Amino acid sequence: MKTKIYLLIIAVLFLSTWMVNNGWSQNEPVNGYYDSVNDWFVFEWERPNYGKTMTIYDPPHKVKPLINAELIFDEKNREYKYAYEVTNQVGAKQHLEGILIKHLTEIYAATSPEPSAYWSMGEYRDKSAWEWAKVGGEGEGILPNDTERGFSFKSTGLPIIVNVGFYGHERAIYSPPGDYDTDEVEDSFERVMKNLEKQYPEKFKYVVKRTLGPTAPPADFKPIEFITNIINIKHEASALGWITNKGIEQSLDAKLDNAKKKIEQGNIGAAKNILSAFINEVEAQGCAVYENCPQGKHLTPEAYALLKYNVQYLIGKL
Repeated sequence: MKTKIYLLIIAVLFLSTWMVNNGWSQNEPVNGYYDSVNDWFVFEWERPNYGKTMTIYDPPHKVKPLINAELIFDEKNREYKYAYEVTNQVGAKQHLEGILIKHLTEIYAATSPEPSAYWSMGEYRDKSAWEWAKVGGEGEGILPNDTERGFSFKSTGLPIIVNVGFYGHERAIYSPPGDYDTDEVEDSFERVMKNLEKQYPEKFKYVVKRTLGPTAPPADFKPIEFITNIINIKHEASALGWITNKGIEQSLDAKLDNAKKKIEQGNIGAAKNILSAFINEVEAQGCAVYENCPQGKHLTPEAYALLKYNVQYLIGKL
């Protein structure tokens, strides 16, 4: 008898824990749970005068973005044009509705794909990120296996590796509790939603990748710090697949390390010669743009721009 009671207590505790972890308990007016078949969240509650109500929250993370970046330097105006091509790859469950690119200094002269009326753009919530969002035309975003070109802006900032976020178009209408609901329901909905966010954190995040974005040149220029930063971003460029040949990577590493030693020794002339040879290798092994880039190149346009223009700036400051 004692064994049966013990097992019953365990079962009750397990059920209670399961209900809490799945966003609902007997004390909550709102029942919220994850629907694994559709990969979205369902919420149910009683609405006065209307009865049982349901809404679906479809987190916007079900896109498969690929972004290519190119950089064109206008020497006359001393400004860079950052241009992006975005693909929503095969297998995406949502249309790719929005793109947010981090920028660490001022940008201007932004453009959108044509027709530009189909895209809104602007600063994203004062977060130093520029947003493009599809607002017109067919598709409510970039369809799976489709590509959009024409995203760009200008800046006097040097290229650096930054985050770029992507979000998809929700497949269901989301209508949380509001004017027709009690305060108790609204408070319960908020608690249940927060609980689900804790339980499924990966499903509430935008898809984040890395790309090129502008940063302001250092106000207090220190050559050793600057070349050390170039070495670090070269390593990340390699990790991102922007440098595709190990031998070329090692050759670039050797030149940067040697130039850094010459700067530390005060031998600026020798450092400049080594850095000029570094730029020659970057130009020989990479392309400034993706279109018509010959086979056999081992630096993508991202790596090409990142390394060439930062080293050019370093040479000019030595």
